[in-house]
Amino acid sequence: MTDEISWLPGHVTDQILSYLPFRDAVRTSVLSSNWRKKWYTLPNLVFDRQCVSAEDPQDSFVINSMFLKIIDHVLLFHSEPINMFKFSNSDYMGEDSLATDIDR
Repeated sequence: MTDEISWLPGHVTDQILSYLPFRDAVRTSVLSSNWRKKWYTLPNLVFDRQCVSAEDPQDSFVINSMFLKIIDHVLLFHSEPINMFKFSNSDYMGEDSLATDIDR
């Protein structure tokens, strides 16, 4: 069985990833070895409630902590310039400590 998805040109995979929510774009890393680190180069980072799974606790402190860990993880591995860094849900930014941690 051939791995057809690995042979797609880079600009095609970039275009596909650009239409996906960020969490789903990261999940594509399991598709093939060529896709494993593609999300590291996404130029637009949009963080929203979908970044934290529905099964996660609803306590705002826990959610904010998990959200911060996700952002730290993404920025640690991100390897290309970032054109847009956005929070599409302002609930997270209501916490001053979270905003301070992200600003660092």
